[in-house]
Amino acid sequence: GSTSEKDITLYELKNRVYRKAAYTLPARINSKTATFEQDFLEKESIAQGSLTSHKIRMKVSPVFYRFIMGKAGAKKTAIQRDTGATILLPKPGSNSDEIIITGRTEDSVESAKTQIEVIVSRAIQALPYTHFVSIPLGNAEVKAKMEDFIAAVVEQNAHSPIRDFSSDLFIKPERLHLTVLLLKLYSQEALTKAKAVLDKTREELNEILKDKKPLLMRLRGLDYMNDDPSSVDVLYLQVEDNAAPSSTILQEVFSCVNKAFIRADLMNIQEENLKIHATLMNTKYRAIQSGTEQRKHFDATGILGRWEDVDFGVVPFKTLKISMMPTDQENRVGDVVIESKDTNDYPTFYSVTLDQ
Repeated sequence: GSTSEKDITLYELKNRVYRKAAYTLPARINSKTATFEQDFLEKESIAQGSLTSHKIRMKVSPVFYRFIMGKAGAKKTAIQRDTGATILLPKPGSNSDEIIITGRTEDSVESAKTQIEVIVSRAIQALPYTHFVSIPLGNAEVKAKMEDFIAAVVEQNAHSPIRDFSSDLFIKPERLHLTVLLLKLYSQEALTKAKAVLDKTREELNEILKDKKPLLMRLRGLDYMNDDPSSVDVLYLQVEDNAAPSSTILQEVFSCVNKAFIRADLMNIQEENLKIHATLMNTKYRAIQSGTEQRKHFDATGILGRWEDVDFGVVPFKTLKISMMPTDQENRVGDVVIESKDTNDYPTFYSVTLDQ
């Protein structure tokens, strides 16, 4: 049973008495962080000999804590009520990514852990992508040709205005790339696993391309994503095997990388027969720079009419890299070490170079 005396509650269990200090939340605590502060105070006030006999620790990125808590802590409270376990989150502002679950029985602790895992799994679907795997294309020759292309389009617009055109639609020449796949890496474990997958994929690609090294990719011909050239969001360069334009070798490369990340449980869906392309113009770039989510289509009819067969030259396939999404600031995991901080390029998290 229990007996209360002032601010101390005495618990008697198996002929031993345990003390637990009562607490109240300080008035200064912001309502947004109150539930997290309460968790911390609760954790600090539990005596060594508590009623709990089972404990597990979970590594969970802080980005998921709000999903685990729910509105005003309702979700966490419901899990504790349903399972009989106690869930303790790290103190706000700490660098810890460890959640502690305690309970009287192993089943209660495991049940709470399972419910948290389900919440995290569902939350990932609602969160934005943090990284992407790509093949960089911006060598010196391609960058020079793209700069000439941009200058020519801007000049044409000056003489014959292109509806809803602006120069911030263009990708920076240094950033020209083939996107292979998108990733949501919200934990240090996921980041570490992604690096290992890329290392393994390098070995597999070396085997696939052993008779085709170096694989030369030709960037030639413009196309667009939708069915109306007068209302376009994305204008891109088509990419093909320079030695055999009808070859499926690039599809094999993309498929190899996709399957590797699927096997590692870092992505769920594989897109077959991907439209391999290098984006040149995208209304998303303009939206990001203007700080709005609204994208405004532009008329690409004149650009296609004049430069439909534009040729940016040939690029050897040398590198595969994982880069950070340009909009991913608040969701980065810890102090992530990046390989490249070139302000003209996307921050490179990790890269591998193929045998040549």
